[in-house]
Amino acid sequence: MNKKTVLLATLLLSLVGSMSASAAPVIAKTDTEGLVIKKFQCRGSYYVGNIINRSDRHIFNVLIKSFNTDGNLVGSCRTFVGLSPDTGDGFTALGCNCKDSVSYEIQAH
Repeated sequence: MNKKTVLLATLLLSLVGSMSASAAPVIAKTDTEGLVIKKFQCRGSYYVGNIINRSDRHIFNVLIKSFNTDGNLVGSCRTFVGLSPDTGDGFTALGCNCKDSVSYEIQAH
């Protein structure tokens, strides 16, 4: 391989690595103290993660609103979780339309 090919391959690998890092899952905060969703990520039309309830109350439903770069609501979804205090579980919220969203708001009831 010549130097240009090696340089191009190195740049492409760096770009792919940085894209993967920026798409890394996050810990999502909610409106309820002690309730978080770890490994929270959008998978096109739905969100997934691990929901952890460290609060002292039961959590039954989670509402997620997704917003675009202009702050406009682009999707929302609600899912039943049924979490007792000091418990956790896998989390999936379907029909969220989060593919083009850049921010979210999570409310728990």
